Amino acid sequence: MIITPYVKGTVYHPAIPAKAMLNYLDAFLFAETRFGLLRAGFDPMACVIHADNQYRDSFAYDVMEAVRPDVDAWLLEFVQNHKFTIKDFYERRDGGIRLTLNITPALAETVSLWSEKIESVIEQVEGRLMKIQNPNLKKHGKRKSLI
Repeated sequence: MIITPYVKGTVYHPAIPAKAMLNYLDAFLFAETRFGLLRAGFDPMACVIHADNQYRDSFAYDVMEAVRPDVDAWLLEFVQNHKFTIKDFYERRDGGIRLTLNITPALAETVSLWSEKIESVIEQVEGRLMKIQNPNLKKHGKRKSLI
């Protein structure tokens, strides 16, 4: 028997509480990455590693990969040390697990942590891209933008 963190046939409904929490944390990391790239003058939709799909912020997904291990480690420690209750989650009819307002504030408190970590990564990315004189880079004011 194969155990999956998702309900069969869908990628959007995690079947276990830990995966639901990880999705929630990844959404914060993605948002902070996207905003950080925009502040630095980069186009979050540029394609570097992730597939170039229309309306997908591929560059944001590329950059956030550097901080995902930190998110995973934080969640593992949280799961080991937090006392969960039945009111922290609920199960949908299709078997998917959702977070409730009992657990989300504890996860939301991590946003500043991910913001700090991703800013450091964005600065490193910016420095490396400037060194290689990427032809896709254009100057916009003091910062450069990946287009």
